[in-house]
Amino acid sequence: MPDIFRRVSRRQFVTGVGGLTAVSMLSPVVTSEARADTAPTEDTFAAMRARWSDYLTGGQIDLSDPVLANAAATVGTEAEQHMPLIDRSAGRIRVFTDLPLTEVDSAGSPEGIRDTFLRMRALALAYATAGSGYHQDPGLRADLLEALETCNQTFYNETQQEFGSWYVFEIAATKAITDVCTLVYDHIPKEALARYMAAIDHFVPDPRYCYPPDSDLYRLSTGANRIDLCQAIALRGMLEQDVDRIGAARDALAEVLVYSTRRDGVYQDGSFVQHQFVAYNGAYGGTFLGGNARHMVLLAGTPWEFSVAERQFMFDAVDKAFHPLIYSNETMDFVRGRAASRRGIGGHGLAMVHHTLTLADTADAATAARWRSTCQGWLDRMAFQDPLSGSVQETVAIKSLMDDASVPPAPEMTGHYLFNGMARAVHRRPGWALAIAMASQRIAFYETLNGENHHGFHTGNAATYLYTDDDGHYADEYQPTVDPYRIPGTTVDKAPLPNRPWGAYPRPENATWAGGTVLDDFAVIGTEVDALTSPLRGKKSWFCLDEYVVALGSGITARPHQDLAPAADAHVRSGEHADRNYGSEPSLTLKAAGSHYAREAYLAFDISAVEGEIVAASLHLYAKVDEGTHGETDLDIHRVDGEWAEGTITWNNRPAVGDPLGSVHVDHALKWCSTDVTSYVQERAGQPARLSFALTQRSPDGPGPFTSVVGRAGNAIWRPYLRLELADTSEATTPSHIETIVENRNLHADGVNTLIVDGVEQSPQQGWSAELDGVGWAHLEDVGGYVFPGGTSLSARREERTGSWAQINDKAIGEEGEAPITRRYLTLWFDHGTDPVDQTYAYLLVPGASIERTAELATNTGEVQILANDANRQAVRVPRLGITAVNFWVPGTIAGITVEQPCSVMIRERGGELSAAISDPTQQPGSLSFSLARAGYRTAAGGHNGVSATVARRLVSVRVDTRGTDGATHTAVFRRH
Repeated sequence: MPDIFRRVSRRQFVTGVGGLTAVSMLSPVVTSEARADTAPTEDTFAAMRARWSDYLTGGQIDLSDPVLANAAATVGTEAEQHMPLIDRSAGRIRVFTDLPLTEVDSAGSPEGIRDTFLRMRALALAYATAGSGYHQDPGLRADLLEALETCNQTFYNETQQEFGSWYVFEIAATKAITDVCTLVYDHIPKEALARYMAAIDHFVPDPRYCYPPDSDLYRLSTGANRIDLCQAIALRGMLEQDVDRIGAARDALAEVLVYSTRRDGVYQDGSFVQHQFVAYNGAYGGTFLGGNARHMVLLAGTPWEFSVAERQFMFDAVDKAFHPLIYSNETMDFVRGRAASRRGIGGHGLAMVHHTLTLADTADAATAARWRSTCQGWLDRMAFQDPLSGSVQETVAIKSLMDDASVPPAPEMTGHYLFNGMARAVHRRPGWALAIAMASQRIAFYETLNGENHHGFHTGNAATYLYTDDDGHYADEYQPTVDPYRIPGTTVDKAPLPNRPWGAYPRPENATWAGGTVLDDFAVIGTEVDALTSPLRGKKSWFCLDEYVVALGSGITARPHQDLAPAADAHVRSGEHADRNYGSEPSLTLKAAGSHYAREAYLAFDISAVEGEIVAASLHLYAKVDEGTHGETDLDIHRVDGEWAEGTITWNNRPAVGDPLGSVHVDHALKWCSTDVTSYVQERAGQPARLSFALTQRSPDGPGPFTSVVGRAGNAIWRPYLRLELADTSEATTPSHIETIVENRNLHADGVNTLIVDGVEQSPQQGWSAELDGVGWAHLEDVGGYVFPGGTSLSARREERTGSWAQINDKAIGEEGEAPITRRYLTLWFDHGTDPVDQTYAYLLVPGASIERTAELATNTGEVQILANDANRQAVRVPRLGITAVNFWVPGTIAGITVEQPCSVMIRERGGELSAAISDPTQQPGSLSFSLARAGYRTAAGGHNGVSATVARRLVSVRVDTRGTDGATHTAVFRRH
């Protein structure tokens, strides 16, 4: 047997060599190109099975170590919970008495299947893990073999069709089956194993795709889902020594080990997007990272192992996409998607540590040492959670690292990390980090799916997340107890929202700006306030500097408004259906096509009851492309002056349409979209009460995709509406109460952190609240300071909030998930009142600052100079740092900086050198340019290709080609010599 395939002893696997972790058995780096001609042998597959088994169980654990012995015993304890529920009756159709498996028995729900396989895997781990109390137990082995057979005979076979959830059949089931089969491999009859593997082939014929091939949803798998599918098929190939199936998995895996430029995957800037619109480094991203680490373990020393380029891709991803988003071993909530709402799955990153240590064993010495030191630092700073409380394989690896005195703990990384691909930013300074979550037409406010994350409405709505040495702030029951309408950083309409008010992946209707400019370790970040189902609009900027972050808000407006439902709607169809009326349909269908298939839609609104001056009007539609999985299209909205009736309109009698009033962009995911129709509505306001619109699909290159808009007969919360913003409030208008949240700190179960405002200690009593005027500064014990330039009115409250995990996630429904949880919160906010117009705010967040430093910053008016804070520009100068930074929402000039396009700019002058940085946070293709009135600079250099820098007398200029740069920062440097 070649040495490269030889199984390392279990003792070596556990302890490693020279303090390496539990996966130190990986072979020296050998490229797949170099091994491409090496045919696998039986020893190859035996070594793969051994590696996988050891990876799952931690190998031969040193049971004389009480920590490791406890970890192994915990595996058995979990299995014991399931053993009394095993159905051992003759002719059984369930593995566990409480979990249905068939479509009829489960009423179409696949959750029983998912949970059955998870329990089977837990039992198999107990059987295979030394020290579990059930290691190699013959009775448990018999139960596992019977369970596999029951699943295969009852539902998981080549004749079964998927129901309920593709994920359960194609990922959850396949991963669990292959793990169980690996752990009891020597006892499965060959014929039975062939049937189990044939079932996997039936449900996953090609790991490049998900959903059944005959389904309309059949599509390419992406991101973490692709990794999971590949793992299942690679293991399936290993179990039957099928090189073609392993090859298929390996080829499919290679396709996602490259950077993405849109939709799902890892981006060059470290973004990780899943479900096409959701920032997901911390959940699906963790699956991507861990899955590839596991693939490296499985495929090491085989013809299918990772190439040099693929390994480097993963190493770079660790540094760019994962480590910047972990603080004190807590993966930041703003990249955890709906996983943040799951009980018992906190942000603490024991799995991320394990993945990193696994990859470290394949990296060069310098990278491996740096990563181990990083992990050691995280573990050293953990206070809220026991770092040795993870799975057995995590505990084996982590304890080995913690016991290794040669690995020093690294401090938290510092710097600014901007993730344009997913509208996220992290500003990391010594002792703290501030994470900023934004949304745009590209990235969702939040994800709510499969009954999860019911109250995540504002978690990505210009929200900020402050990380300090209190590593329990977010981990200590934050999600079920925090006020979902008072997430720090946000400016929100306080109107109550139902669960899932905007669909699974709600995105702003019109906002495109989300990002900013990074220079050195500093940044200016900005985003637009574009609230859904509320007229709230505004601009927000954060100036991320050395000891504080300056937060500005401007143009905060939510006028009195009326939302009118359609009085009539219908779509019409050409060709043989040209005389048919579709006025009773719940959806309006559109398609630009030949004479036979063309469709258009019509809507009418009655504005006769509207009183007062109409200031603005917009038409709102809930729409999606129904054809294909990545389709996009534009819909034009036209005025209609002719008459029509919902019950009689057809293609042949439809009225003529006028020129387009505007358009909306629609893609394959249901979303709200809107366009301004003010001029048309104002024109018709004094005329007959009914006004009409026509919707047509723009498709200059031939037939367009089928597109649907929810009609007035559809779901009530997604029906079209015409929003009229009025000059004055009346009984008919809907009020909007607007707040900006400065802080909402989790003080845990009994915290009484002292709050001082302008030198005066405030009440520590729960239930205390105050409306404070002329506030210059505030300080919260163990958190830091807040400075309000020029003074402000500030609202404050202490309260105990009670909630449960079941309120935010259906999967937590049950005795423990429904248990009430109470935590204390200290909240600070600006109350903008009802229906505000053009309001602003400004404050400095100074994490970790003392009371004295906070007061000093409040009195030093020259420390931070706010140059502008309006709807056109937000600008700050900090002379001490030589920094001037501006978000130009429109072209203009300030502080000697002139721009010709909306953009984000930061300049820094020091030591005879001027650094100028610019970006386009809207990510529109084109060019940017700006000039700066400065004398004395003689030389100029562009930072990279696409940057042109020039000096002319008293003016320095920069021009940038932004095509394909996705909002990245472009830098030029000017010198006086």
